[in-house]
Amino acid sequence: MEYIYDCGWLGGLLVRKEFRRKGIGRKLLEKALGWLDVPYSYAFVEPENTAAQKLFESVGFNAVYRRLNYRMQTSPSERRSKNESVNQEFQLSELAKTVGYKERGGIVNMGYYPIKLTEKVFDDLKNKKRVLRFGDVVAVVENSYVVDLDGYTFTFNDHILKRVSIPTKKAIIEVNPFYIKPKTRDLVGLLKNLAGKEVMIWTYEGDPIASKLALRGSLARKIRTAIRVFYLLPYLKFSPQWIMVRDTVRQLLLCEI
Repeated sequence: MEYIYDCGWLGGLLVRKEFRRKGIGRKLLEKALGWLDVPYSYAFVEPENTAAQKLFESVGFNAVYRRLNYRMQTSPSERRSKNESVNQEFQLSELAKTVGYKERGGIVNMGYYPIKLTEKVFDDLKNKKRVLRFGDVVAVVENSYVVDLDGYTFTFNDHILKRVSIPTKKAIIEVNPFYIKPKTRDLVGLLKNLAGKEVMIWTYEGDPIASKLALRGSLARKIRTAIRVFYLLPYLKFSPQWIMVRDTVRQLLLCEI
C-alpha cells in the first residue's frame, strides 16, 4: 500500500506451506517493492518469526525496533485549561537528540502505519498541529479511529477512511512520545490536554516512561497520584512486533559512495 509522506506498507505475505523454500516469497516481495517505488517501505514481523525476518532482510529490509502500544481512556473531569503549557516550539534537529528518537530510527506511527520523520514531513506535521510539546516531552499525534472488521480491531486515520466506507468507528488520539528528559509528570501533563479521549501510545520496547503508566503496587500508587486523569482499566498492552524498514534513500547513498 502507498501511504502518506512517500512511505509504503507491506501488510502481509502468505505462501502455502508446500510451496515454501522455492523463492516464491522473495519474488512476491520484489514485485511488491517494485510496484510501491517509494523511499521507505515498512513491514511488521512477529519476533518469533525468524524465517520472515530473514526473508525481508534478503531484499534489503532492516529491523528497526520492537513496537509496543498502550491504550487507555482519559477522564474529562480533570482536564487542564485548554492547551495550558502546550506549544509547538520544536525542531526536528532537536527531536533527533531526544530519548526515543534513535531507538525508533526516527519513525512514528500515524493511523497505525509507520512514517519516517524527515524535515519536510516534520514541518508539515507542525503546520497541521500534530507536534506538541509539554515540558520535556514532545509528541507527534494523530486523530484516528478504532474500527472493528469481522472480529478484528484496526486503527485508521482519514487517509485510509476516505477510501473505504466503514460505518462503525470510535475516535482515538495516537501519541508518539519523545523525551528531552524522561519525566512521567510531563507525559501525564501532555495527555491531560487530551482528556476525555481514548489514547493510543505508540512506543518502543524499553520506553522509560510509558511503561510506568499501568504499574501496580506502591510505585504505581505514587504515579497514579500524579495521573488521576487516567482510567487504567480497561488497559491493553499489545505484543511487540519488529518494525522492518527498507530505506532506499540510504541504499542509494551507499551505492554512490
